[in-house]
Amino acid sequence: MILNEDKFSLAMTKYIKHCESSNWLSEESYKFYFANWLNQKVNFGMPIESILNNCLLAMKTDYSIGKGPSVIGVQFLIKGAGEKLSEPIKKETIELIKYLKNHDLPDKDFFNQRSVSYPALSGWLATLVPAKFLPVVKSDFQLSFAYLFDSDDIPTEGYDLFVQGNNLMLQTKERLKQASLPQFFASNIKKYITEKFPRQPKLNGYNEVEWNWATQDFYYYMTEMLIKKNQLKKTPKEQTHNLAIYKTFDLNTVGGEFKTASVREIAFTVEDYLEKYQNQLRKGHWAEQIVYQNEVDFLKQTGKTNLADKVKIVSENPDLGYDILSFEIDGTEKQIEVKSIQSTKPKQFYLTVAELRKSGLLKNYYLYCVVDKNPLPPEILRLRNPIFVNNICFQLEPVQYKVSFL
Repeated sequence: MILNEDKFSLAMTKYIKHCESSNWLSEESYKFYFANWLNQKVNFGMPIESILNNCLLAMKTDYSIGKGPSVIGVQFLIKGAGEKLSEPIKKETIELIKYLKNHDLPDKDFFNQRSVSYPALSGWLATLVPAKFLPVVKSDFQLSFAYLFDSDDIPTEGYDLFVQGNNLMLQTKERLKQASLPQFFASNIKKYITEKFPRQPKLNGYNEVEWNWATQDFYYYMTEMLIKKNQLKKTPKEQTHNLAIYKTFDLNTVGGEFKTASVREIAFTVEDYLEKYQNQLRKGHWAEQIVYQNEVDFLKQTGKTNLADKVKIVSENPDLGYDILSFEIDGTEKQIEVKSIQSTKPKQFYLTVAELRKSGLLKNYYLYCVVDKNPLPPEILRLRNPIFVNNICFQLEPVQYKVSFL
């Protein structure tokens, strides 16, 4: 794929202007601090346990300097953890990183047993193996890849986005260097290194790992702008929905309310598909925020502020199979899958393979269906430990197939 030079120049001009006229630099410097901190602490001549301990410590380190608020760890890496957010990286991931450092990228099957999401793996690799990997840390980056490279064939997630996104970011990094992108973060980085590692002089200008995160920062800004342009963010009217009505259903009394409608064949143009996809993303983000805020408010109202502070949106890691980690008032973890649905009947939503599998494996799994009843507050329909397979309350139907051929 070839970078569209006109779009690249326009995007870089807007990015430069934003960096010069906003608080962007102070808000985004933490990831450069993290990358430098980890590079100061880790080398691959160390035992794996030592590398692991430093990576775990990196997620507990405060990356603020001066009088700014604390910035503990890197949230998009912590959210990419496996089963436990308290274990953002495991020994198996360190072994995988060491392997990838010294070998060509294997095929998809090689990664089946990994204990970390692809976005988080990409972030660790970009920091520890910076000459080879770039931080494709958000699936939404595919919007920017599609825009800059004039392509409708950009993968949306998983291994394919991990591989192709890395290649496209490598191209972009070299182009940013050629275009002499101002090294906006260099002075902040030098200040951080001087304060945290006074015996380690910091050379002027970006090193390889800093160029990686500068490229990530460019894509992060551009993706945010594209999301706003496509109106994927919540509208002001939606933001007023700060209190939802809860309804909890017993599966024995639901009857056929959640059964799906009959199958219809509908022809979509590419524009129809993109509009539908963008609308689903917008509704999904909105529904997650509604559920997150209600979980936090409920725990605070019951005096469980310590648990409320631990509630997290984890949807960036699709391997988890749920969107929000919350808690019962006794401290038991709740794994919540969030779906935005219509108020009309029958009620319908889509499940991925990972979501369906985890719904049967997790002991305290909830399905929260958020119904937009604007101008009234949204309604949350809650189902605990729903059984989707062989259950007359639900009708499952395959709507997408993966086709492979040689």
